[in-house]
Amino acid sequence: MASDSKTDTPKRAGEFDPEFNGGQILLLPGTDAVDVAIDSEDRIYVVGGTALWVNGEYIISALNHDGTNREDFNGGEPVRNTFMPGAYSLAEQVAVLPDGKILILGVVDLGGSNFGFALARYLPNGTLDLSYGVNGHAIPVFDFCDVVISRNDLNADGNEPTYLYTGKTYLSLYGGRTYISGLALTVGARKAVTLLMCLDGTAISFRRSETKAARSLSIPSII
Repeated sequence: MASDSKTDTPKRAGEFDPEFNGGQILLLPGTDAVDVAIDSEDRIYVVGGTALWVNGEYIISALNHDGTNREDFNGGEPVRNTFMPGAYSLAEQVAVLPDGKILILGVVDLGGSNFGFALARYLPNGTLDLSYGVNGHAIPVFDFCDVVISRNDLNADGNEPTYLYTGKTYLSLYGGRTYISGLALTVGARKAVTLLMCLDGTAISFRRSETKAARSLSIPSII
């Protein structure tokens, strides 16, 4: 009597799914795979970066439910791009909008070890949504003159930079608006500040939240 492999080897929670990449770890291009989103049709989007520092671009990989590349997204190849021409860029958050468009949030190098929030919106076929921001990209600004988004503690004593994890960003969609937040650094005060920004649905007019800036808290430097 023939056996049914599906009943002979039941899958248990935590085991590799044999239906995804044959049950093997899938190696993605780039150096970072930071966030993942799945749409209503089980299409998978993974975002990250192509390099750890200089000349880094953000990257978007689009996969089918079985782990193969989606041929209808950028011709089956991951998207590599920068939020600003020639500027180091890293995608840290991704969300699929109700209309199927893909919104990513990350950071971009503004020079002098300072970073800024950066967003991009893509169509389901992997091309930039030119109706969003400026040719598909948006870099919101804030008017806190003493605050910078920096990967390093510029106020630390000594010549070696001290890592503060202040570049991490967060993305949330609610009521047709985009909310982004992240940790920044106050120059001279050695404090981490949580920034919260509310953007309208077109990402053309940027509005700051009523709370202006969330609470400031002193945190120790992390080597």
